[in-house]
Amino acid sequence: MKNEITREIIKLGRVSVIDLADTIGVDLYHVEKQAQDVVLNDPGLMLVQGEIISQSYWDSIAEEINERLQECSQIAVAELAGQLQVGSELVQSVLEPRLGTLVIVLLLLSFPDCV
Repeated sequence: MKNEITREIIKLGRVSVIDLADTIGVDLYHVEKQAQDVVLNDPGLMLVQGEIISQSYWDSIAEEINERLQECSQIAVAELAGQLQVGSELVQSVLEPRLGTLVIVLLLLSFPDCV
């Protein structure tokens, strides 16, 4: 069952434990126990409000946010949290380190003569 859980997380990046139980066809109680174990053994995963979220999910979200920042210059953390259905503190703590790196990389790719 752990392999099936891991496969779904890799495929989706963010998955509800309830949806995992439906997808795998196993009782929610057993899926919750196995999901907790999967998250505990993988530092690239977190369990938040009944969902398993991978670091690659946050990386892709950071890229999307970076694209929006290129267009609008600013985005409210509360707005992002609402769209992602997670707390503002989580959004800020997970995305802050990524945004600086992604913006610099995009600037260097867009303006290579500025290096």
